[in-house]
Amino acid sequence: MDLQEPTRKMSKSVSSPLGTILLFDQPSEIERKIAKAVTDTDGDVRFDWDTKPGISNLLEIFASFAHESPQAIASRYTRYGDLKKDLAELMVASLSPLRQRYEELVESPADLYAVTDRGALKASEVAGPIYRRAARAMGLT
Repeated sequence: MDLQEPTRKMSKSVSSPLGTILLFDQPSEIERKIAKAVTDTDGDVRFDWDTKPGISNLLEIFASFAHESPQAIASRYTRYGDLKKDLAELMVASLSPLRQRYEELVESPADLYAVTDRGALKASEVAGPIYRRAARAMGLT
């Protein structure tokens, strides 16, 4: 879901860069985007898509990372700020291994090429026989 327009499904053409958390965003960027996420005006933390789409969006995101129900998470909070802070911490911790591995690969192009070469070889071993059989069946060989 879009952090700035919670009732809108995610898309590549999001109107605001604050609406999307990218897998390799820096921790400070994740924290900033969550802090600026749209919530609702009454301050009541509860999961209710019909009347509270902003906080329900955050609760659903939180639930997907915490492997809990949005309702269970909502029951632990009375303030939006506390929920946003904890969600940002959880997302940073969850995405950190991905970002670290990405940075390691980018810093070492030789390792990155080795990984892609191994993948290409494995794909060739799997797809090669199928391709040759299909090419023969179509009269290409």
